[in-house]
Amino acid sequence: DVVNILCVLAVALALLCAGAVVFWHLEGMDCSQGACTERMPLIDSFYLSGMTLTTIGYGDFTPSNDASRIFMVVYSLAGLGVFSALIDVLGKWREKLP
Repeated sequence: DVVNILCVLAVALALLCAGAVVFWHLEGMDCSQGACTERMPLIDSFYLSGMTLTTIGYGDFTPSNDASRIFMVVYSLAGLGVFSALIDVLGKWREKLP
């Protein structure tokens, strides 16, 4: 049971980190003016990734280009599956507690 929980947590953490890196890559840098400037720091990318995966979605950060929007749709669907599995595993573990 603990192994299942750790496996699902590891997948959720990997998905969170991967999403943050992709959002940072797609949204983080603006090189259109010749010199690159940072639009979204990596910490904000983690925040956007977490808000997307947990379906909280405060709306304070939103995708600004088509590639980010498409990624967000796919990423949200993957997140629903992973977090549903996490809730399921934690619920089954909770039922076995005395």
